[in-house]
Amino acid sequence: MYYLKDSTELQPNDLVTLQSVACDAKATGNRVTLEGNASSDEKHPDQLSLRRAIDVKDRLIRHGVHSDQIAIAAYGVKRPTVSNELPEGRALNRVLFFSAGPVSSGECSKMIRSFPRT
Repeated sequence: MYYLKDSTELQPNDLVTLQSVACDAKATGNRVTLEGNASSDEKHPDQLSLRRAIDVKDRLIRHGVHSDQIAIAAYGVKRPTVSNELPEGRALNRVLFFSAGPVSSGECSKMIRSFPRT
């Protein structure tokens, strides 16, 4: 999930991803790990990366995922995906990564395929 500079707002396509992760976590009981990151040109990158992770955790909980299934980490600028030297690289470092166990193959896949994309 990528973010605009100094923002915690998810993009429309990220909401589809969020629904898929929530559905699979509920169906399988697998843990979900959220890793918030920020770019070097953002104000307060450590706090911002934490707010991004907390926001997605709260959204997953609202979608029915139990809070004990969700772990968060915030790395600020400590683990850049690419160099922060160029604007394009900084944009790629404004990201939240998530990892989860194996996805289910049943109803979640059907639900996501039918979800309208914007």
